[in-house]
Amino acid sequence: METLICRSFQSFIDFCDNDIVEGKNVHCTFKACKDKDWRWMQIYLEEKRGKDLTFSLI
Repeated sequence: METLICRSFQSFIDFCDNDIVEGKNVHCTFKACKDKDWRWMQIYLEEKRGKDLTFSLI
C-alpha cells in the first residue's frame, strides 16, 4: 500500500482536494490535536477515498 507523507496541514488539504489520496494511506509529520484535528481529517480522507491516517506527533 502506498503512503503519502504530509509535512504540513496545507499539504494534507492539497492532497485531498486534488484527489491524490484515493486508495492510499496518509502519514502526517506535523503536530495535530487528536481531539480537534484527527476526527475531521479522517472523515475528509475517507470522503476522498483515502485509506489510513497516521501521525508522527499527536
